[in-house]
Amino acid sequence: MTQLMIRLLDETDAQEYYHLRMEGLQNHPENFAKSVDEWQQRELTEVAEELEEKDPNWTWGAFLEGEMVGIVTLARNTSEKESHKAWIKSVYVSPKARGQRLGVKLVETTVEFAEKHEDLWQLFLVVAKKNDPARTLYEKMGFEVIGEAQHSLKVGEQYIDEYIMRRELHLERTS
Repeated sequence: MTQLMIRLLDETDAQEYYHLRMEGLQNHPENFAKSVDEWQQRELTEVAEELEEKDPNWTWGAFLEGEMVGIVTLARNTSEKESHKAWIKSVYVSPKARGQRLGVKLVETTVEFAEKHEDLWQLFLVVAKKNDPARTLYEKMGFEVIGEAQHSLKVGEQYIDEYIMRRELHLERTS
């Protein structure tokens, strides 16, 4: 049986994270705001510092047999008026680990983490309109499409349209 572990990343994971993120950007440039060129300009020390800092950004890694094969980041809005919101970003699972529901497990981990923060009320994410499997998955996890962003990304000469999705937390509360 394959051993799976999902945990928050720290500065010691920077190199492995850097390479897995690069793999995602190379394999699916239409799904990420950063380009390969932008990511290559990042210094490993900068990536390590970001992983060491937790609030307002937390990044998890999924490890199979000790190898990082999936990542996700939860980024909390920092402005006073929007600090009740956070964004799920940079979800990626390596092709060699797909088909094991790791993407689901990574997103579930971020949702569970966010639900423990009483002052977080909404989670958002964006997904390419052409990425039906991901959108369907997010809908099954309680996210709903609340809008569309036309020409949200430009990859080469191709524009990518995205859905904006939201999931409410702490639904038992009243306004």
